[in-house]
Amino acid sequence: MLDKIKITVPKNTYDILVKDCENFNFYKNENTLNKNLFLNTLIVNYYEKFTLNEESLKDDLLKIISDKVNKNQNELLEEILNIIRKKDNLEESKKTEIINLKPTKLSEKHILFIENNLINNNSISSFYRNLFTSYSNTPQNYRELIIFKENYELLLESIEKNRKVSITLKNGDIINDASIYGVEHAKEELFNYVLLGNSNSKPKTIRLSKIKYVSLLNSKREITNELSLIFERQIKYGVQYPFYSHKEEEVVVKLTEKGKELFKRIYLYRPIPDKIKDNLYYFNCSHNQIIHYFKRFGYDAIILSPQSVSNTMYNYYYCASEKYKKKND
Repeated sequence: MLDKIKITVPKNTYDILVKDCENFNFYKNENTLNKNLFLNTLIVNYYEKFTLNEESLKDDLLKIISDKVNKNQNELLEEILNIIRKKDNLEESKKTEIINLKPTKLSEKHILFIENNLINNNSISSFYRNLFTSYSNTPQNYRELIIFKENYELLLESIEKNRKVSITLKNGDIINDASIYGVEHAKEELFNYVLLGNSNSKPKTIRLSKIKYVSLLNSKREITNELSLIFERQIKYGVQYPFYSHKEEEVVVKLTEKGKELFKRIYLYRPIPDKIKDNLYYFNCSHNQIIHYFKRFGYDAIILSPQSVSNTMYNYYYCASEKYKKKND
């Protein structure tokens, strides 16, 4: 087994790595993060793309470097790249964290390849620091695709080859005959969601990070017209909020003037209105999305219809008010 590698990274980069480790469910047990497994997975899945990006940047720089430059071009390129990296990390360079990376069986051959072929004029720790920083500068939904690269590529392959898949979830559940419609990220660029139908043509939505294994099957995908309509609507309004029918009732919400201001300010998970008429906002998104979003508005947003959604919100506030009454009494 290879020795541990000591890597100093900007604190902001370190914080993102730890947060992703948590968000993407890399745990040794219920309470302890498995940072080493996460970092080794990141290296295995990202070093090739990272190296290609670096080489592409070098090629672009070479085009603008004069042939008459006296300095060795590779040395000059490294110096320019280091200047760019320092500029990118100028604000956070004063605060750093140390990572002690222990190679695993999963990453050992990749790390040996990196050390023997990709380090160039950099130190080993510099290579990994730049790799981790490059990763941390990527939007979260794309970082998730990096960490779960193998499963993501198998899901895309199932669509391309029009084949069903068997999916094993991290909680142990198995979906033996999944027909993948697509993999989409939320508009907030946080997470990716797998849209699929099963043998009963029931729509199902799964977070990509919840999937442990994907296996291609020989049987053909079965995506009905009903499923397509449901998923098209779900993608339009908020992929993280599943629909179970494309005929869900329109929701009408009445906003006060303060409610209108809140609607402009609160961006996260905000539903898209199909029509606005005075104080009335009309939505065709998931009913769960409406409830989740407007819970924060209090009496500045009243759900007028459908009655079932209005009742759900009423019960939410009623139960909360009863608990506060008991506390105050």
